[in-house]
Amino acid sequence: MQHWAEFLFLLGLGVLIYLVRGIPVYINKKAENLAQKEDLRKLTEIAESIRAQFNRLNVVHRVQFEAEFKAYQALWSAAHDAVVAFIRWQSLTFETTTAEVIAFGEAQLAFANALKRNEPFIPEIVLREFKGLDELFVDVKIDYQSGLPTLPPAKSKGRTAIEEAEHRCVTAIKQRLSEILII
Repeated sequence: MQHWAEFLFLLGLGVLIYLVRGIPVYINKKAENLAQKEDLRKLTEIAESIRAQFNRLNVVHRVQFEAEFKAYQALWSAAHDAVVAFIRWQSLTFETTTAEVIAFGEAQLAFANALKRNEPFIPEIVLREFKGLDELFVDVKIDYQSGLPTLPPAKSKGRTAIEEAEHRCVTAIKQRLSEILII
């Protein structure tokens, strides 16, 4: 019986030593698991926060792009109509009819109105090019009203300048659209 008591004592001592050594390891593992869970929770919160911000920005950017693109369409259409009216007015002959002058004036006014109406939706770099085109139209009208002679299109500096300004408008739009990242 004494052997059983010694055996039970040693067995109890072994279990006690095992527990004393095992408890810190167990506690460390539990603490590590808890820390990993906390880190994972924080990372999940960060990811969800970024995703929510991205979703808000996505809608804003898409809406902004659509408004800007519609403004480009309206403005370009009005600008093109004014250029066409200008070219018709500055036809190959030296004679200008009142109807051509009136048509150009109306197209130029429609372009100026479209420029003002769409100004909030267009970045400054593109707007500057369209304003330059509008200023050329105004200069041509002033020259006409002051009685300066009109030249055939092949020699007209006004026509060349307007065609170059029109091309700069197209280039500015294309450049802007190529830089936009629609998210």
